[in-house]
Amino acid sequence: MPATAPAPPKQRDGPIEALRNLRIARRSAIDQRADTQRQIKALIVTAPDALRRRLRGLTSTKLRLTAVHGVGPDTAGQLLVTAGENYDRIHSEAAFAMLCGVAPIPAFSGKTTRHRLNRDGDRQANAAIYRVVLCRLRRDLRTRAYMERRTQDGMSKKEISCVPHQPRTSGFASESTF
Repeated sequence: MPATAPAPPKQRDGPIEALRNLRIARRSAIDQRADTQRQIKALIVTAPDALRRRLRGLTSTKLRLTAVHGVGPDTAGQLLVTAGENYDRIHSEAAFAMLCGVAPIPAFSGKTTRHRLNRDGDRQANAAIYRVVLCRLRRDLRTRAYMERRTQDGMSKKEISCVPHQPRTSGFASESTF
């Protein structure tokens, strides 16, 4: 019988191990998502009729939000959670911006008048709006044109995000949106 050296053990450090751990975490997240979907479906099936009617309305609301370019299901869900059940309390686009922490507020320094973003508000909604902006900057022609126009005016990206603007004629918090 020939004497052979045993094969070296698999290394448990380095980039390949990190990749293995990421794949394990991903698989676990996918399994948990499937379990959660099954639980939600079971809850909906066994829910009282009144609750089921309300849930059907929520689906149509989410579909209207996801029709907006750059708004996916996750973002729509976060914006709905931020607005809450009584969205009629949000009377304007500016009020919603304050609620999400994306409203520009004046920041004075000597003779310089600038604006900065209000950092109060729902940070998850702020992150959701940021994702929408990134998506729209990549694919929406109007958003890209706005960014180019403001850049040509000599503004930085940071300044562009803080510029107060006139509200649109169709308010963000209108009942047709939510």
